[in-house]
Amino acid sequence: QAKTALGQLKLVVGSSSQQDSPTVPKGVIISSSPAAGANASQGDKVQFVVSTGLVDVPSVVGLSGADANAALSPLQLDVNVTTDNGCSGGTVSSQSLPQGEQPQGSTITIAVCTGS
Repeated sequence: QAKTALGQLKLVVGSSSQQDSPTVPKGVIISSSPAAGANASQGDKVQFVVSTGLVDVPSVVGLSGADANAALSPLQLDVNVTTDNGCSGGTVSSQSLPQGEQPQGSTITIAVCTGS
């Protein structure tokens, strides 16, 4: 669709890159340069940033439960919290998803130390 619209405006499709996003579906344009609505001349190249449909999940092991939640919340993951009586201190002892790129909206379970 973008290529057709650019062609009608006599603009040229430039390079594209990919970026993780917690909200923009895979394959949808996140941003362009020049930005949508900006002035452009015929023949100008338009670069795109396209969503990968992934989010970059950090390791939250060792963080407090609150800090882990704060790190995961912006990623819009489905966060489940369980307790781990085998350790103490209120820190995260494990997480179900490995660190790295994961699909948007994935479920991650974190175990928080609650033992004494």
